[in-house]
Amino acid sequence: MKIPYAPQGLLLLLGLQASLLLFSREPENPSGQFPESFKEFNVPSLGENVFVFDPSMKMKDIQTVIDSVFSRQSARRSEFSENRYA
Repeated sequence: MKIPYAPQGLLLLLGLQASLLLFSREPENPSGQFPESFKEFNVPSLGENVFVFDPSMKMKDIQTVIDSVFSRQSARRSEFSENRYA
């Protein structure tokens, strides 16, 4: 039995479309400001783009901060920009 294959051009087009959907997301909070609750994780002496976590913090709160930072960044646009976090 012969298995039909999709043309390579179609596969390339689908791959490019998927990439655009993944990497062109706009930040959920376009104002650039994090919610007030994130201030407990920020250490001013290390810079405004640094968040410090310790074992006593709730995992859900930490994940919320990480998800928010991730949604603001794009792999192509943030690597060498000022929109980087540690």
